[in-house]
Amino acid sequence: MSDDRWARAATLFDMALDLNPEDREQFLNDRCRDEPLIRELIAKMLETDAQSGEKLFLNPPLPATAMGLLLEYAESALLGERIGKYRLVEKVASGGMGTVFRAVADGDPDPWPVAVKLIRHGMDTAEGVRRFQLEREALARLDHPGIAKLLDGGITDRGQPYLVMEYVDGLPIDAYCDENELDLPARIRLVQSVCSAIEYAHRSLIVHRDIKPSNVLVTGEGVPKLLDFGISKLLNGDGDAPPQVTATSLRIITPLYASPEAIRGRPASTAMDVYSLGVLLFELLTGRAPFDLERRSSFEAQKMICELDPPLPSNAVLHGPETGPAQTPGPAPGVEAIARARGTTPRELSRALQGELDTIVLSALHKDPERRYLSVEQLAEDLNRHLSGFPIRATGDSFRYRAGKFIR
Repeated sequence: MSDDRWARAATLFDMALDLNPEDREQFLNDRCRDEPLIRELIAKMLETDAQSGEKLFLNPPLPATAMGLLLEYAESALLGERIGKYRLVEKVASGGMGTVFRAVADGDPDPWPVAVKLIRHGMDTAEGVRRFQLEREALARLDHPGIAKLLDGGITDRGQPYLVMEYVDGLPIDAYCDENELDLPARIRLVQSVCSAIEYAHRSLIVHRDIKPSNVLVTGEGVPKLLDFGISKLLNGDGDAPPQVTATSLRIITPLYASPEAIRGRPASTAMDVYSLGVLLFELLTGRAPFDLERRSSFEAQKMICELDPPLPSNAVLHGPETGPAQTPGPAPGVEAIARARGTTPRELSRALQGELDTIVLSALHKDPERRYLSVEQLAEDLNRHLSGFPIRATGDSFRYRAGKFIR
C-alpha cells in the first residue's frame, strides 16, 4: 500500500473512532465506496481495537496487531502490480526479511511462473537492504539443482529491492514425507539430497543459517529445493560486518533450528548448518522436535537449546521431546499417526531408530561444534553407510570424553 493510501486509511480510521459504533459501517460505505481494500483494512482495525481494548494509534510505533494488519494489506495491495517485467499474481510466503510472490512475465504468450521476493516493510533500513543485497550476492554464486536459482533482480520504482528466482511448486519436506507416507530410508535419501545442496553452498563459502522444513520444498517429482538465503553468511567478504548485522539476523532465525552457538551470537560457521540439518533429520525420522519450545519464553527456549541434551530419537518417537524426571512414562500423543506416516508401528519405528540412527542424529546435534560432524559431507556419508549396511563413523561420546568434560 502506497504512503498516500496508508495516510488516507489512517485518517479515516481516526474519524471512524470518533463515531458511535452503529454509525461506522455507513461511514465506511460512504467514504470507501471505490476503495474496498482500504475499507476492509479500517474495518479489521476497528474490530481489533474493540476486541483488544487497546487503542491502535497509527503513528509509529505501531502495536503488533496494527503492524500485522498493515503488512497483510500492504502486501495484498501489490497483487496485479508489475515489478520490472513481472506481474505479481499471488503471495506465497512471508519471512523475516521479505515477502515472496508468484509472478509471470507480462506479454509472454506462454508465461512461466517465477518467484519475486520483495524486502518487507520495516526491514527496508540501510542494514536490511544490505542483508538483501548479500542474499543476492550469495544466490549469484550458486548453481546447483538442489538450490532455487537466481534469475534477476533490481530496484522497484519506489526504491524497494527485489529478487527474481526460480519458482518451486512443492511442499515443505516434512509435509511431503508425511503426505506420501515415506519410510525411513526414503526420508534419509531426501536429507542426503539436501546435504548435497548445503555442502555445495559451503564449498562456495556460504553458510545458510536458516535450514528448516519451510525452506526445503520438495517438487512433485520428489526433488528437494533449498530456498531463502536471507540470513546466509558469506564466509569471505562479509567477515568485517558490524556486530548489529549479526544481531539482526539472530533475531529473525527460527530458534528450534538454531545451534547453541548461533543462539549465543557466535561467528557463523558451517557447523551451524550441520546442527540445523540434525534438527531436520530428527523431525523427519521421529515426527517430533528435539525440544518442546511451545509456550516457552524466549529465555527458556534459549536455555533449553544451549544447555539441555536432546533425547535419543528412538525414545522421543514414543515419549516426546521432554527429557528427565518430568517425562511422562506412557506413549506420547500422536505416536500411532507418526508411525503410520512412516509405514510401520510405533515399536518397530523405535527399534529402527535405535543404535546407528540415534548416534548419527545426536552427533549432528552435539552442543560442542567440534564434536559434531566436521562437515555436512561427513553427515551425508554416515547416512549412506547406514543405508548400505556399512559401519558408521560416528561413535557418540565415550565415557572418557564425558568424564573429561565434567572435570573441566
